[in-house]
Amino acid sequence: MGGLLCGGGPCAPWLFGGAMNGEMFLAWVWQGLVPTLYPGEVVILGNLSTQKIRGVREALAAAHTQLFIYRPIPRT
Repeated sequence: MGGLLCGGGPCAPWLFGGAMNGEMFLAWVWQGLVPTLYPGEVVILGNLSTQKIRGVREALAAAHTQLFIYRPIPRT
């Protein structure tokens, strides 16, 4: 299942059959996420390889959002 946590609660839910891959994630971004976004909103993605595929940044830029990639601090 994919989804988004918005200020008003969960939004843009999407149920996947099996593990999510980059192609499925990109489809969710264009079809599920982008239509729910407003210009200037902030999108924070994790450090998963499926979220780094070509097209994700472009889709979010087309929605006029700000993109941040969460990079965890390494433990010492």
